[in-house]
Amino acid sequence: MADLSLIADSIPYSSPSTHEDSIVLSGRTATTSTGRKRKAKTSASWVWNHFKLVKDCNKSLIICLEPICSHNSRCTTSFLAKTGTSSLSRHLLVKHNISKGHKSDDPLQTFFGLDNESKEANLNALVAFVVDHQQAFNLVENETFRSFCRRLNPYYSLPSRQTLTRSLSDHFERALLQIRSTIDSIKGAIALTLDCWSSRVMRGYMVIIVHWIDEEWKLQSVVLEFCYFPPPHNQHTTSDLILSVVKDYNMWSKIKAITSDSGGEMPPAMVIVRENLNDQYSLRLEDGFHIRCICHVINRVVCDATHFIKKEVQMLRQILKAVRGSVAISVKFSELAVVLGVSKGRVEVPGLDMETRWNTMFTMIDQSFQYRGVFSALCNSEEFCDRLANMALSDMDWRVLKSCKDFLQSAYHCTVAASGRDYISLSLQPLIYKHLLTLCEKTRSGQLDTRFTTPI
Repeated sequence: MADLSLIADSIPYSSPSTHEDSIVLSGRTATTSTGRKRKAKTSASWVWNHFKLVKDCNKSLIICLEPICSHNSRCTTSFLAKTGTSSLSRHLLVKHNISKGHKSDDPLQTFFGLDNESKEANLNALVAFVVDHQQAFNLVENETFRSFCRRLNPYYSLPSRQTLTRSLSDHFERALLQIRSTIDSIKGAIALTLDCWSSRVMRGYMVIIVHWIDEEWKLQSVVLEFCYFPPPHNQHTTSDLILSVVKDYNMWSKIKAITSDSGGEMPPAMVIVRENLNDQYSLRLEDGFHIRCICHVINRVVCDATHFIKKEVQMLRQILKAVRGSVAISVKFSELAVVLGVSKGRVEVPGLDMETRWNTMFTMIDQSFQYRGVFSALCNSEEFCDRLANMALSDMDWRVLKSCKDFLQSAYHCTVAASGRDYISLSLQPLIYKHLLTLCEKTRSGQLDTRFTTPI
């Protein structure tokens, strides 16, 4: 028999069975060593409440978890892995005066083993972590992560990837039942928002979200559907998917409005949805049932507006790429910024935008505008004149960019206001429409307060 008094500090424990999901009985159900509940199929001997199977190098040993009262330490007795439960129970009776049905209140025993409630709580926390941080299921197979968990508690058995996958499915089913119960309990009206988009590999997706006001007058939202939406994307396929979700959750009698993106298939699809619900359930949904998302409208407005400044924006991107792509030019840019008094400390070269996202264009122009004098001096410097002279922006170019920046800034603020999650945003739509109309008219007539006259 080996002296294993320090084994808890060096070797991770596993359950008595070689299968990771060894069962600990609890009534008609069973809690596995990883915390997942399942139907009990077999019984486990009571002695395993007092022993653990550990792996030391290439051999497996069974160690006793009971303390030795006279020494205030753990029992150092170990057995071969093939030792039967009769021998183990005899050891408990002779050495520790423990027989079947004995319950130990010793804190050491509580520490060395995890009860079913703790196992289940640990598994739930792990599933929540994987979902919240979008981790891969094979995280539990990563040796660094396993080592980290062993350092926290050497007696906790991480679940396998398959167990984690099944547990996630269990959590999903419970969450789905809870959502259905919540929707059934809503006494007032509900509204839906939906959006369709394509990934980089051109796979279509649709998400449907339900919104309602609870009894405490707080806005609540839940994602009902997030699914692959294969082509064709027309009014018939779109309306079929929406109707299937509405009927599946049995919320046809409570739905009052649907807000969608600005896709061309949405208006006719919403007509089909409205007429279907009116005919099948004798509802009285009117034309205002379909609402276009104000943020998508703003996006369309901005995309149309920025089409007229492509040349100036492209010139700004070109010179920013030159500055950020050369250490020498970047250093010179920083020196000129300090000399001209634009910056007193560390100088950050403005970042480039993402050409498919207009809000990043606004940030790029906004950050670059304060350095317009630095860009001009840099392009006229003897050191880099030959490389940058053809990239220089004129005063007229900067005036165009400034007008664009002010227009985008107002559109950005409208988008933020219309995207609020803690309040009802529908009432803001008329104000936003009116503000955008006024903004376009003032920009066109040159009356916008930009400190420049908008060039004609």
